[in-house]
Amino acid sequence: AYGKNVEAARMAAWREAQRRGWKLLWAKTHGGGGGAPSLGDGALDSIVAAIVGEKEEMSANRYVATLGVLFDRARAGQILGVSGNYARSAPLLVIPVQWTGGTPQSFESRTEWQKAWARYRTDQSQIDYVRVSGSGGDPLLLNAAQTGRPGRRWWRAILDQYGAADVLIPQVRLERLWPGGPVIGHFSARYGPDNKVLSTFSLRVESPAALPKMMDQAIVKMDSLYAGALASGLLRPDTSLIVEEP
Repeated sequence: AYGKNVEAARMAAWREAQRRGWKLLWAKTHGGGGGAPSLGDGALDSIVAAIVGEKEEMSANRYVATLGVLFDRARAGQILGVSGNYARSAPLLVIPVQWTGGTPQSFESRTEWQKAWARYRTDQSQIDYVRVSGSGGDPLLLNAAQTGRPGRRWWRAILDQYGAADVLIPQVRLERLWPGGPVIGHFSARYGPDNKVLSTFSLRVESPAALPKMMDQAIVKMDSLYAGALASGLLRPDTSLIVEEP
């Protein structure tokens, strides 16, 4: 895709990937019969859980990549006319935070932790994750600093904008033993506007090249922790986030 700059070209490519992915998903679900109903950009954004880019090549105004589109099972299923047969949580906004060198980042830049959450397939999870692409206003609204602000009024506005009932803040702090050597990831499953810690664990890989694999393993562990908290009644939407009618 081409654009005035590389970001515009990337967004144009993502939009086209969403449209093509929706047509392929409709054809697969309906046996290839009939054309997929036309959906606007807003409707597509609401049912797309993540876009995964591979083999990305960028220049000043050109973007080339292999793109994979992950659709939200519950939201897309309503339009497709199919649904799951198991209970899920309320929609929970995910803000993955990665600490590297004493600096936290969420959507300010594309971290390995964010990429791993975009890759993760949530169709069999009991948690209804609301994942964002990190484009547009996401880096401004969902930055790492926001996870430390307990003020409910601003959280209500953010969650309402993304169609979520509460927030999950999975966090990792990377510890590099020496350049090019082993990396230890200290993970903490956090939730809610008060950034409460649910559980912690650590994983280790022997080289930075294995970081993506470690991140993928960590998300599976994170999902089981959140699912366990949901089953025990701990992971319930904060009542202070409910917008009361006047």
